[in-house]
Amino acid sequence: MKSFQTVLACLLAMATMIHGVIGAACFSKPQMTFYEGYQDDANKAKELVCSQDSSITCENLVGDTMQCSLLYSSTMNGFIVIGWVGNKDNAMQYCNDAYTNIIGQCFNSGYSGGNYHWGSTWWLQPVSLGQDW
Repeated sequence: MKSFQTVLACLLAMATMIHGVIGAACFSKPQMTFYEGYQDDANKAKELVCSQDSSITCENLVGDTMQCSLLYSSTMNGFIVIGWVGNKDNAMQYCNDAYTNIIGQCFNSGYSGGNYHWGSTWWLQPVSLGQDW
């Protein structure tokens, strides 16, 4: 009986740890540095996508599945690739949370963007163009 309680305690502990790590799936760490202002651009792109701004490009895929995306930049040194695919109602309901998770968990840890899945899938990634452009 004691070993069952030990196994149960371990399973509960693992479930608690897993709950804490569910969130954004970050892309690999980049081989380059990001352009200055990429975090501001990411937040502005998030605002545009989540407010369904007219600059967003959307297309119907199958049934009620859509894909929407945007390339956003306030500088000549790089841009943000941002978008989502899934049911529009679900995508808009969780839009801010999804991108906040990607920015908070991936950008703030030095990763080159990431994606987030919760019924729909959202992605966000900065692209540096280099200083010569």
